[in-house]
Amino acid sequence: MTELSARLPSAVSAMAALLLLYGMGKRLYDRETGFLSSLILGTSFYFIYWGRTASADLINMTGVLLSLWIFVRFEPAPSRGWLYPFYLSMAVNSLTKGLLGFALPMAVLLPYAWIRKQWGWLLNRHTIPAGLFSALIYLIPFFLDFTRSGSTDSLYLVFKENVLRFFDPFDHKQPVYYYFYEIFAIFAPWALFLPGALIHHLRKPTCLCNGRQGPMDGSTGFVILYFCSLFLFFTLSGSRRSYYLLPLFPAASLIIGRSWSDLMREPLRGWRSWVQVLIPAGLMTLIMGSAAILVFLQPSLLKPYEALNLSRHAWAAAIT
Repeated sequence: MTELSARLPSAVSAMAALLLLYGMGKRLYDRETGFLSSLILGTSFYFIYWGRTASADLINMTGVLLSLWIFVRFEPAPSRGWLYPFYLSMAVNSLTKGLLGFALPMAVLLPYAWIRKQWGWLLNRHTIPAGLFSALIYLIPFFLDFTRSGSTDSLYLVFKENVLRFFDPFDHKQPVYYYFYEIFAIFAPWALFLPGALIHHLRKPTCLCNGRQGPMDGSTGFVILYFCSLFLFFTLSGSRRSYYLLPLFPAASLIIGRSWSDLMREPLRGWRSWVQVLIPAGLMTLIMGSAAILVFLQPSLLKPYEALNLSRHAWAAAIT
């Protein structure tokens, strides 16, 4: 094992994520949105950091994005054969980071299906065979481990690191509001635009039910549900760490990228929309910059880790 071979999977996954996000943005909207979203994701702080780290976290993010891309790309088609690669992608991803490979895509798609009252992609003759096939693929490594060692420790580790950590955490305990401020550090510098971009989209009425659409189309509704569902999922988890939020980075990038695309498309008529996007970003920059200056002047006021977080915000504010 060399440093290159250890880091390469994350780097390849990072490049694949950019291509998948471009494809998703193009499918949901247009090429411009896909390009802007990929640019935002590819230049965000934690994406760059984990994209060169020997860790499964960015691989997991790409796996979740792949599963959702398959859904977005093929769900409208009358054929349901796409369910086999869809379930397979979740099974393979679950072998890298635990049951999150199944849980995170379904945390997005089940509410989406419930809101739209469209269950055809889930309740059909392909679902059970595809589900059994993916379960078989997932369980093969555990079966081989059991035949070799006679131990079920690997399955218990899955239970401990996924189920137990979610409901009864034994470490990484943070306050329930932890992610509400941490996202501005890890998704720097673009998280400064996230509040304004959400306002830009949410001020438009929408209806995802039964395919009906308002000024905010079904694509934007899907992307916002993608972001909010995963944010809620990780917030409800008892164990919280900053890099757990990586799987929602593509959704955040699409939200911001689409808002920029909207504003560039109608620069004169959309000046009020620019104000809605830029004022929240300016306020966030002012707050973070002021807090960072306080840290630089009197570092002893905060713990080292908290000071590090604010220094990231300061850099984000300066770049913005």
